[in-house]
Amino acid sequence: MPPRNVHTLGSGDSRRSSANTSTTSNPTFRTIWDSIPPVTRAILLLLCSVTSAYVLQLVHFGYLIFQWNETFKHFQLWRMVTSCMILPPQAMPALLEIYNIFTRSAQLENEHFFITSIANPSIDYTFYICFCILSIVNVSAIVFGVSASMLLTSAFTSCLTFTWAVDNANTKILFYGIVPVYGKYYPLITLATSFIFGEGNFFISLIGIFVGYIFLCLDTRTFGPIWGFITKKHSSYGRAPGGSLCAPHWFIYLYEIIFRIDKRHRFAATMMVPSTTNDSTEVGFKGNGSRLGGSSTGGNKLGSSSQTNSKETKLRTEGSNNTTSSGSSATNNGTGNFRGSGQRLGAKEE
Repeated sequence: MPPRNVHTLGSGDSRRSSANTSTTSNPTFRTIWDSIPPVTRAILLLLCSVTSAYVLQLVHFGYLIFQWNETFKHFQLWRMVTSCMILPPQAMPALLEIYNIFTRSAQLENEHFFITSIANPSIDYTFYICFCILSIVNVSAIVFGVSASMLLTSAFTSCLTFTWAVDNANTKILFYGIVPVYGKYYPLITLATSFIFGEGNFFISLIGIFVGYIFLCLDTRTFGPIWGFITKKHSSYGRAPGGSLCAPHWFIYLYEIIFRIDKRHRFAATMMVPSTTNDSTEVGFKGNGSRLGGSSTGGNKLGSSSQTNSKETKLRTEGSNNTTSSGSSATNNGTGNFRGSGQRLGAKEE
């Protein structure tokens, strides 16, 4: 099986199947943008806006990075988000970083949380993002100190990459479209890249992988795949999405209020609800009983049925009068059988 190149917008089969349509054969920016999941779109907007504000010097860099004292003592809570959304100032590293975040985030929202979701995959994915960011900033404060200023984009990227790699452990992909590797080695490659070229981001990336592993343990109610490998448990131990750490009810309620989400669009068990009425056991067409080709009446069933019965009685009476005497016709009307004179077919009448 050839390696799958994840750096494409849609698979080749889907593009070939829709090649006849003008919308997909000539995609516009609007169609591509609408095909991206909503939470991933929000992450892309944050990456572009925060980085642009930093590069264009619209906002001072010191107000964007994370520092535990400034964040929680002075209630500058935006630092937790903005410190994870700052791309490198160089063009090529920034493009590679934003593309890596886009591909991992879109696949997680479309696949991982679509399987485990009980309300809406975007809501559960938002809860996952909030859990990861809160965990990253607190673990970083414990490791580096509450007064240290930190840029946490590499930790956020490593967390997404690790969660994606667990779901695609045996999937062969092309690392940035060049080197074929298995998905389970992708976090290690990014960790090695940050160690060589990251200028001190190695430990930040390691914190992101650690947070992703903690989320996996809580979600599967296990000690994770590393413990399963050491103790030689079955291959799916700590890997299969469990859905144990999903969005709580209060989080779902707030999300639906803030973004005006209709509760009827939840992916709950109400998608296929069987009918519980008494009519569900009855099979057949309940119409007015109108004969095919006949004129329909606007009355009720009783009127239409009585009219049909009177016509049938009239036809039987006329047929019996043409073949039998008046006495026998009276008898035949009661039985409904044809009683002729017994003449053989083709014989001459007397």
